[in-house]
Amino acid sequence: RDRDVTGVQTCALPIYRLQEAFFGAATELGYAAPVDFNAPYDEGFGPVQFTTTRARQDTYTAFLKPIFEERMDRLKVSTYSHAHIVHLDKHKRAHAVTFARHGRKYKAWARKEIVVSAGAMDSPKLLMQSGIGPREQLKAAGINKVLVDLQGVGINLQDHVAVPIGPFLLNSRFQGASFIPERDFSLCAILDYVMDADGPLTTSAYTSGQAFINSSPTVGGDWLTCTCI
Repeated sequence: RDRDVTGVQTCALPIYRLQEAFFGAATELGYAAPVDFNAPYDEGFGPVQFTTTRARQDTYTAFLKPIFEERMDRLKVSTYSHAHIVHLDKHKRAHAVTFARHGRKYKAWARKEIVVSAGAMDSPKLLMQSGIGPREQLKAAGINKVLVDLQGVGINLQDHVAVPIGPFLLNSRFQGASFIPERDFSLCAILDYVMDADGPLTTSAYTSGQAFINSSPTVGGDWLTCTCI
């Protein structure tokens, strides 16, 4: 049930009967099930792993909160701050960041390194605003000061298209295993989760299983993600 409860951030598996039907169908089709999605694999069906062990645990609780409590002098978090430009030195190494907070601009200097982690949309946007990206695209956007002509920035952004399929009927063996709001949002379900870390609330939005399937038998095909809800 528990993948690991000894690290900084715990990882647990959901306890939900609908997985059995999902993995059984995968086995009938010749796919591997269940597989560990946090280990090397090609394709297959497996349970979704959550950072929930008796309580939902986020990255702040696992990684930042202990530092706040033990070494307040080593970490400063600036909320409501939006990065605008990453500055490069004469060696084209990032050494400072200009950001805005409550209408005022500030500049933070780095002693060692700067980590850009603004998501799939804002990370390339921040780099391109800083003059880092494809030269022609930067000039077309009115950014004439190109510091690094880097062709990969902003490339390969793909939509994650979702298509619902169902509902599916299960045989009598799995009767009652599917999501029933009146039952699974009940006081009993809450008590199962709080007292025994069991039941449908161990999942996230009732996602009990996923599958990664290659759409083509040849190397380089697109990967499909199937989710059991």
